[in-house]
Amino acid sequence: MKNHYELSADGATITVYLKRRSGERLPCLIDASDLPKLQELHVSWYGQWNESISSFYAVCNQRINGKKLTVYMHRFLMDAPAHLQIDHRDHLTLNNRRYNLRLATNSQNLMNRRGADKDSQTGERGISPYPRYGKFRLALTVNGRQRCCGYYDTIEDAITAREQFQEYRAEQ
Repeated sequence: MKNHYELSADGATITVYLKRRSGERLPCLIDASDLPKLQELHVSWYGQWNESISSFYAVCNQRINGKKLTVYMHRFLMDAPAHLQIDHRDHLTLNNRRYNLRLATNSQNLMNRRGADKDSQTGERGISPYPRYGKFRLALTVNGRQRCCGYYDTIEDAITAREQFQEYRAEQ
């Protein structure tokens, strides 16, 4: 690894500074135990903007058999198989410490996303007005299947019910 890095006072966390074209340096956190693994690659890590989540990922480029490949730091650290995603539990994509990363299916990763869809009428994920009953409908998608979880008088009641829904909590 060619990047500058610093060890925290407690010795448990490394801050790797990622380069940007603008000259700005972005701090990326990793566990100290993962530093040797990153040093195996003789590359420079940089911050790549991801438009869909409005955040940066730590990436590097590598040539393998003449092909240029983009390597994501969180996937590299977790040795992620191609069929699984890496979920950042706290949504901070430059926090690549082990406690913050987990292997996840697409469904699990989507359950841990921030906020509601852009076109949400209530501003809450899984909750929509249901004019036919004059209530709010709670519908959650778990393992690719949408499930209606009930109708509620207020958005707050629907939020409380959503938090109690076992499959929703299990995927968090």
